[in-house]
Amino acid sequence: MPTASHHLAILRRLGLVRLRADRNTPWYALDPDALTLLARSALRREQVAALAPVGHDEAETFQVLRNFISVDGQITQTPASRNKMMTRNQGAYRRLAETDWQAD
Repeated sequence: MPTASHHLAILRRLGLVRLRADRNTPWYALDPDALTLLARSALRREQVAALAPVGHDEAETFQVLRNFISVDGQITQTPASRNKMMTRNQGAYRRLAETDWQAD
């Protein structure tokens, strides 16, 4: 329990969780407003676009994206290779950044 308490204390200092003490029992709850603000900040178009690959071989990137992302942008399967998974995820981020998608 000390490790969980330590991590929850860090999240509390960051303002992401609230603490309510009930005798000897601490009760933690997520702060929905803080999480919404964090999500909006992290999912800004510029933040998502920055995750796109830089300096990759375009032909290899295209092949990985074709194999693991459908034409309509849906992820079809998870590659076994870490590098292919990263390329697939970065391609999805790039595609997302190119759309009119915005975080709520």
